[in-house]
Amino acid sequence: MSEVNTTLTPFEILRRSVEEKYPPAKVNHSYLKTREDDMRGRYTRTPEMCLNISKGKKGRSIKSTPKSEEHKRKLSEALKGRLAEHPMSAENKLRRSIKLKGKVPWNKGLHLTEEDKLHKSLAQKGKPHSSEHTKAAMLAQNIKPNKAESMLSELLEAICPGEYEYTGDGKLTISGVSPDFTNCNGQKKVIELFGEYWHSFEKTGRERVQEEQVRREKFSFLGFDCLIIWESELEEIDSVAEKIRRYNCGEGKCSHRGSTNGLDLAPSRSNSR
Repeated sequence: MSEVNTTLTPFEILRRSVEEKYPPAKVNHSYLKTREDDMRGRYTRTPEMCLNISKGKKGRSIKSTPKSEEHKRKLSEALKGRLAEHPMSAENKLRRSIKLKGKVPWNKGLHLTEEDKLHKSLAQKGKPHSSEHTKAAMLAQNIKPNKAESMLSELLEAICPGEYEYTGDGKLTISGVSPDFTNCNGQKKVIELFGEYWHSFEKTGRERVQEEQVRREKFSFLGFDCLIIWESELEEIDSVAEKIRRYNCGEGKCSHRGSTNGLDLAPSRSNSR
């Protein structure tokens, strides 16, 4: 394999490659002249200089470069709303999809070591996110109800028509938490659907009673009542329906007792958060 000539300028390399590829009669000299004028002034570094710069930057991370607070603020303002203002067209999405087909992501199969996981965890601890931050982050993900949440939504509509709205997509946050369902009829009541996986002791380090208490305290701090339904409870749909009626109407009898007959509420196993 021949060594790269590092003494040539980028335009000279381009000209030589064109002359080697095409016979003299077919070389478009006007094109080369245009490219020379276009590249002059913009590519003042020789390949040798680029090689030295590359060697000097090896092992350095962009994130490790210290930035001033003013620099960070300007970067943040420059990036705000860029996706919303310049959405990718369907044609560009298709081109991107075709281009990336068959390509293996650079991080596929890579896993963080236990030490790296610990460092990331410790770095995030003690950094509470504001409700605005949580709301913006969740709305950007365009979250949709999963199967279990859709089942509960149908049940709520049958029992309390028009009283509860799905807000698990981030449209409402309370104490930094986005409740799954929120009363939209004037009552400060929310309903949470807990999945056994995401709210297990292995994931949270808390038992069920403690996990429920932590979530209720977040809502009660701002005067909201919270009903927590576990995904496994959906297997006994009549029991869940009665639980919702008592919560929504108090200990007294509800004026509206919707029927669950005809609803497709078969138990599912989704990862409800």
